[in-house]
Amino acid sequence: MYILDTFLSKRLLICFISCSGLVMLIGYIEWRLAKAPATSRGGSGLPLAQAIVILLFVAGSYPALFGLRVAPTFLKLLNDTGTVVNPRWAIPLLFSLSLCVIPARQRPALFSLAALGICTTAALFQTLSVYLGMTRITPWPGGDLVMALLMILWVGYRFTPDSTVPPRERRHWVEHTSAPLTALIATLVYALGLAREITL
Repeated sequence: MYILDTFLSKRLLICFISCSGLVMLIGYIEWRLAKAPATSRGGSGLPLAQAIVILLFVAGSYPALFGLRVAPTFLKLLNDTGTVVNPRWAIPLLFSLSLCVIPARQRPALFSLAALGICTTAALFQTLSVYLGMTRITPWPGGDLVMALLMILWVGYRFTPDSTVPPRERRHWVEHTSAPLTALIATLVYALGLAREITL
């Protein structure tokens, strides 16, 4: 029930749909740019924009992302804990962000974007749990949702264009959206697992 309640949150649904729309818009722009010979590139055309959408989703859907109706603001977390991002997650978060910024083929971009969303969610969750005094809670979503995440990433991998296909030769702009959309879904599913830890 906690997963259903979290998923049906108006804030979470609006944020997910809005970010999915942004991803599709970026994919269309990237496809149009790749079709133009003067701007054709071998990798992902707008990696930073895709990464920003992932970060916007995590920030915009908080605290509904963790199944909460009321939670401290980012400013409150910063004042009381000294940080919004837990220090132990700083390095993997920066590393995943750097991978998203570096132009990459579509399939590697899928995993770097998913890693960015998951690391950002875990870092925020860890800080929130410290604020709430739930020090025994860990950012482990549970074995069932880990299996679900692996399945989502596998399906996304299968639908993401092969890196040997140049962007300008892809038949449809939707092919440019599979990696970031999969990353959004993976981030959402991971957060649902963390919401279970809080609500139990």
